[in-house]
Amino acid sequence: MFAPVRDGQIEALRAFLAGCCAPGAPGHADLANPDINFAALPMLHNIRAFIGEDPSLGDRAFHPRSLNTLFGHGAWPVERVSLGLLGCCDGSVDAFLVALAAQCDGWLAALFMHCEGFGAGDDVLAFMRGHVVKSLASYVNGPGRTVVAVHENAALLTALRAARGATVGYDPAATARQLAAVVDVPLTPPAPTTAGYAFASLLHLLSVPAAVLALVSLLVWLALRYPWLFVLVLVAATVKLWWLRHIESTDPLVVVPPDPADIAARSAFEDHDSANPFTAIGTIKPGLFRMGLVRVIHYVIDWGARHLFRSGRLGRVGTIHFARWVLIDGGRRVIFTSEYDGSAEAYMDDFINKVGFGLNVSFTNGIGYPRTRWLILDGASDEQRFKYFMRHHQIVTQFWWRAYPGQTTFDLARAARVRAGYVKLCAGEDLDELAAARWLAEIAA
Repeated sequence: MFAPVRDGQIEALRAFLAGCCAPGAPGHADLANPDINFAALPMLHNIRAFIGEDPSLGDRAFHPRSLNTLFGHGAWPVERVSLGLLGCCDGSVDAFLVALAAQCDGWLAALFMHCEGFGAGDDVLAFMRGHVVKSLASYVNGPGRTVVAVHENAALLTALRAARGATVGYDPAATARQLAAVVDVPLTPPAPTTAGYAFASLLHLLSVPAAVLALVSLLVWLALRYPWLFVLVLVAATVKLWWLRHIESTDPLVVVPPDPADIAARSAFEDHDSANPFTAIGTIKPGLFRMGLVRVIHYVIDWGARHLFRSGRLGRVGTIHFARWVLIDGGRRVIFTSEYDGSAEAYMDDFINKVGFGLNVSFTNGIGYPRTRWLILDGASDEQRFKYFMRHHQIVTQFWWRAYPGQTTFDLARAARVRAGYVKLCAGEDLDELAAARWLAEIAA
């Protein structure tokens, strides 16, 4: 959710969020604070609160809006600074909001008092519902892996490691059976997929192939039935491609080297856990073409994240827990958030070296992004400019909480594999020698 901050309340909000953080760990929730009762929410993976102060608004001067707006000329509007409160949860958003309001009503009320439209005694649930913003695209590292399962998996792995020393023998399959027999950790069965969700997911899966098939079928039909119209469509498509290359090659170069003091200030909020939050904000280049392109591209990104990248990797990057793109301010600006393992520098290097084309497609429509060719080429390959761009648009995540600190994406995936092997053994299924050896190795790691 996003809500405008009251005039004159930004510093007070900053101080409030700082007061909710642990001593010596800026930006990370103080677990000793009784008002921050997120651990009582069994569906919550993580939650962040941040002040959306955009350091890149001045870059709009390079992109005048004349002749690019829907109704002619117009200056860039003055954007309000908003409070962002974003959580990653299991189940429905509304069920999460109800539980959040019930458990953290006092903290939320104190937080929202800095926002327009909220006063003493107001309903925090109604306020959150009124300011919910739908994600443009999102990525989840382990689809279907709930918070409850993560905690159970960690407990199971701990118990198996403790019991491992009591097992003997050199037969991996027999050792695995023996180990599973002496450990008794209750595991919650996965909830069945509802028919409605399965149907909606199937429709979403079919949407992109159906759109491609419909477009190809239309072109074939036009070519056979109305050749002249088919030629016009080809000419229009050619003009669009020419226009894309024209705006790509003439986009102003906006290069803002980061201030070392700024980087040092942001670094104080990082590396207090195995994972870090990343938050960035920026403006989409003006024009209906860019606005439409952003929505189409991110629909495809969301489609790929839901149906293709389900093995714990976004492209070849396996260190990202969650990622999200959200449009705000009537589609003029976008917020990008993620949770990743390791340092910010390693995070950017991972993206550049492994999924540079994905970065280009995702961010090429943002003001200041290094110039691309055909949406996927160049761009992030200019490493220095790309890092300047990311640092220039990064904002501090003033408050962050996660349900399983210290666990990396590798840890979560390994514990899930151990659970899968344990469930098979408890059901009376034998693991072959190689599978048993691998399962035991995962426990010993």
